[in-house]
Amino acid sequence: MTIYEEWPRGVPIDLGDDGFVVVHNTFEASIILSNCWPERAGSAYSRAMEVLYDAFDDVVDDDTARLAFIAAAEEARLVVQLH
Repeated sequence: MTIYEEWPRGVPIDLGDDGFVVVHNTFEASIILSNCWPERAGSAYSRAMEVLYDAFDDVVDDDTARLAFIAAAEEARLVVQLH
């Protein structure tokens, strides 16, 4: 997979004033974490940043990146709903 390839299921999050967004791939997740995240603290946030950048270097796969992003979103209480 590439960082631009869509995940099997998007991750819907609510960024408050920045609105609702569905994140579809590793690249989008890295943009959201870097530019739109309400608070850049927490262990899951830090781990997600590391994992997403590792995905850029093909050190980890996109599924691992997606799970790390979900964990960061849950930690920040941004996940709207996952089925």
